[in-house]
Amino acid sequence: MTDSAVVNETDVVIVGGGLSGLSAALMLKETGTKFVLLEGKDRLGGRAHSMRSPFGIVDAGAEYIGTLQRTVWHYAQRLGVELFRTEIPSAMGWQFQGADGKVRTFLPGDFPDAQQTMLALGEVDELALLVRPYADRPEDLPDFLKQLDQITIADWTPRSGPLSAATRDAFYASLRAVLSIEPSEASFLFLLHYAATAGGYSSLIDASGSGVGPEDYRFVGGTASLVDAFAAAVGAESIKLGDAVVRIESMPTFAQVTTAAGVVYRAKKVIAALGPWAFRESHKPGIELCFEFDAADAEAGRRACTQRQALCDGMHHGMSLKSFVRFRRPFWRDRNLQGRSLCASSASQPIAWTIDNSSDPSAAPAEEQVHSLLAFMAGDAAHVLLDASVADRKAAVLAQLVALFGEVARDECLDYFDQPMPGPAGVLAKGVLSTVGSALRRPVGRVHWASSESALDWAGYMDGAIQAGLRAATEVL
Repeated sequence: MTDSAVVNETDVVIVGGGLSGLSAALMLKETGTKFVLLEGKDRLGGRAHSMRSPFGIVDAGAEYIGTLQRTVWHYAQRLGVELFRTEIPSAMGWQFQGADGKVRTFLPGDFPDAQQTMLALGEVDELALLVRPYADRPEDLPDFLKQLDQITIADWTPRSGPLSAATRDAFYASLRAVLSIEPSEASFLFLLHYAATAGGYSSLIDASGSGVGPEDYRFVGGTASLVDAFAAAVGAESIKLGDAVVRIESMPTFAQVTTAAGVVYRAKKVIAALGPWAFRESHKPGIELCFEFDAADAEAGRRACTQRQALCDGMHHGMSLKSFVRFRRPFWRDRNLQGRSLCASSASQPIAWTIDNSSDPSAAPAEEQVHSLLAFMAGDAAHVLLDASVADRKAAVLAQLVALFGEVARDECLDYFDQPMPGPAGVLAKGVLSTVGSALRRPVGRVHWASSESALDWAGYMDGAIQAGLRAATEVL
């Protein structure tokens, strides 16, 4: 900062305009706290991003919620944002495509190699239940649970013995659907922690259509309607877009934030409402963090900085590709199918899962309805497809939809649109959560952290993002 730079004084600077930043801003506004929210992009929402496609608005990022996600549900009701039910008829079947390409149909609640799958799922849920009490202090986990931080998800073998090929394919396919990663990319303890925040792995993959599953409801108008409602409640006068933060400083008596344009804000506290990977030393462009402490706090402060940096460096996010395919009619329902499928993805069959993504049936006359499937690619398959042309991606997606639903999928196709997106949440490598996991939430100096990864309930979801913002706002008040 030059001597001539104008310093803007406020109480709190919020860095990041996703749902964590917006929910923190709304709480600060309602308590009469002076603040400014800074977002480097020209839009708000972060990982919640609605886009226009050839057949209307689609959600390129976060999209679904369930009634058990009580925080986002409450704010949707409070802010007057309309929801509609995802088409997941409980009497219709879902499909599983194994690594061998064969497609089988199951009723909701049934699985490939059902007995072993249920035993393995029960064990994951049991372990997640044991991890749950330590969600905010994973360093205190008993040693037998800490040991699970030394293996990846791919390394895990349940008590019942090695997974059968069908169970392994289904488990890994669900993992790609949930976290957009390959099973070798994250610690098994991290998966348990992530699942524990949702009440268990069963909750993450609930496709019963009962209303409590995490994909059971969508926003009329896309998630942008929720983002816009938050922004309107916060007020445009407190939001600055299009000027990325490049430096955050925490001093003994104040905090300071500098943007790429050289604008300086001085505050009592900073809320960094960004995913931890944004602060990785290798992340470019990154945000420089500078901390100074009083002599009495110097040792503890330096230790907190070291732990936080180790956490950030140990986290990365997966990659996914959301493909929206519009059809003349919902032909899958003619065959008594939900349109939902789970697939053992590979280079030759890249889709990890599909879901009926049709428009709200009550929002328009029948002739104006949009009938579509969302095909979701994740992990290695997504990385491969991202290097292909849109035409080649469309061809690959349609070929697999034909394998799932028959030639009618190609015959009835009207439009195709896709968009790459990062995975829904950052994931932790081996040995990170059990040693520095508390750094997800623990403030460092005058900087407080808010991202969906830090939530104690529904981490990685919109619900968790809002919770994280509310927690951080409470900390700075």
